[in-house]
Amino acid sequence: MNKEMVEGTISHDMHAEEINKLLLQGYQQPTSQSTAQTPAIKGKGWFSASWFTPKLLEGERILETLDVGFWKLKIYRIFATNKRLIVLKKFPKNLMDMDYRQIELVEYYTNVEWMMSVYGMVLVALMFFFLTAQETVMNAIYSNVAVIEPILNRGNLFGLSFGAFIIFLGLLFGGLYFLGMFVLSLLGSLRILLYEQAPFDITTSMTIEIQDLIRFVEQQKIELDVPVGSARNLQPSQGAQEQPASSKIQKPAQQTS
Repeated sequence: MNKEMVEGTISHDMHAEEINKLLLQGYQQPTSQSTAQTPAIKGKGWFSASWFTPKLLEGERILETLDVGFWKLKIYRIFATNKRLIVLKKFPKNLMDMDYRQIELVEYYTNVEWMMSVYGMVLVALMFFFLTAQETVMNAIYSNVAVIEPILNRGNLFGLSFGAFIIFLGLLFGGLYFLGMFVLSLLGSLRILLYEQAPFDITTSMTIEIQDLIRFVEQQKIELDVPVGSARNLQPSQGAQEQPASSKIQKPAQQTS
């Protein structure tokens, strides 16, 4: 309620206590303990995550927001604030926040899984070979394991017995899985390297927004004066503290054989 609204609601018939109450409500200032509000963000892709609002720390504000993924499957949302990086996985729900002092490197890389394509093509070739010689293969299986013949040698699914159909599905889905993993490896990934933790990878395509995010994180680390390779679990007040005189004495270097 602003000043004009308060003055507009005051009438001559009101008591002094009511007028004072309206004035206090109109000029009440927000306290420092109030929860920071985040503007509504329109999500991209099939997962909008309109249900999620990050809880910000005191003095924290969101500077960048990015939906990450490939095509319409943008299941990650990254909030870059002035203090940390908040990564939300929309489905299944998962939340991870990282202080800039815990981040060693943010990069985009592409590691093509060539062996996945080899495995996929081999399984697809075996599938076609099995379709042409299914009777020979199934008879060989029945001759070695005769006890399973009454179970597998029954039914007729698309011209295949129950056992032959199971083998066909196994080869088909195995080939599609490995070929799918090969195609996904061509897209590349956004990798967040953390100190003393496993890297965090997000499959996505290279965009201008991804490049801006990488530059933004590096700029935040520079502003926080994070030393490369020695920022593990560094507290904000510890970076500016001077080391005691006893810790400045250098020990002689040990020779390694």
